[in-house]
Amino acid sequence: MDDVIKCVVLENGSILVSVIEEIFTEPGEPDCRLLNPYLYKDNDLVKWLEITDQTEVNMHSRNILTIVDPTEEIIQKYIEMTA
Repeated sequence: MDDVIKCVVLENGSILVSVIEEIFTEPGEPDCRLLNPYLYKDNDLVKWLEITDQTEVNMHSRNILTIVDPTEEIIQKYIEMTA
């Protein structure tokens, strides 16, 4: 996988593991795209937003508290889940 996998910590405390891209839009529109986002929960990855089959989700960066690099173990789990 050539994409960079990141942990996205949201303001509400949720942690998503995803490939993240900056998108250029009009002011006020979502400016981040999450590709194949998974929720980190109880030391495991579970599908985020189980109500949809979409694999790309646009989000406002203002909802993101910080973005950090995942551990190698989390990267491997994510690759297995998205393969």
